[in-house]
Amino acid sequence: MMTGRRLVLGLLATLLLLATTTEAIYPVGHWDHCTEITSSEQLDTLIDSTLEAGQTLFAFAGNNNVRFADINLRETPIRGPPYNPGQGGWPTIRYFNNATGKEGAPYQKKMADLPMCKELGDFDRMTAYIEEAGNTKLEEGEDSDDSESESSEDTAGDEL
Repeated sequence: MMTGRRLVLGLLATLLLLATTTEAIYPVGHWDHCTEITSSEQLDTLIDSTLEAGQTLFAFAGNNNVRFADINLRETPIRGPPYNPGQGGWPTIRYFNNATGKEGAPYQKKMADLPMCKELGDFDRMTAYIEEAGNTKLEEGEDSDDSESESSEDTAGDEL
């Protein structure tokens, strides 16, 4: 009888852990700032509309020059080419703009000693990546000028 209760308590604890893990990955308000991708077709449509609008597809809430989409692989197991979400671990970062076209481009790690989640989990490093890849600044809807673009190209290979 005691082992049955332990089993039930263990199952309840596991379910609670799974529920809180999903919440920890996606903080409150996460989906207010991005599009949840639930199918490959939806992702293709979003990429097409982003490119047609001359925007870059990745994170910068409130910036009119960029959009953000996220695939919740726990609920929607979209896998394989051409975007390969989840390949190489979490998170898989890919951006799309007029320069990359529909194929997009992956994030090029700059810190070999850190896993991707730690490298881009840092606000300043993530901001620098978005500004560099999107040729934009954190300020809402303001494109960077040519001098800022040149300086970001000069430091593109440097560690942050």
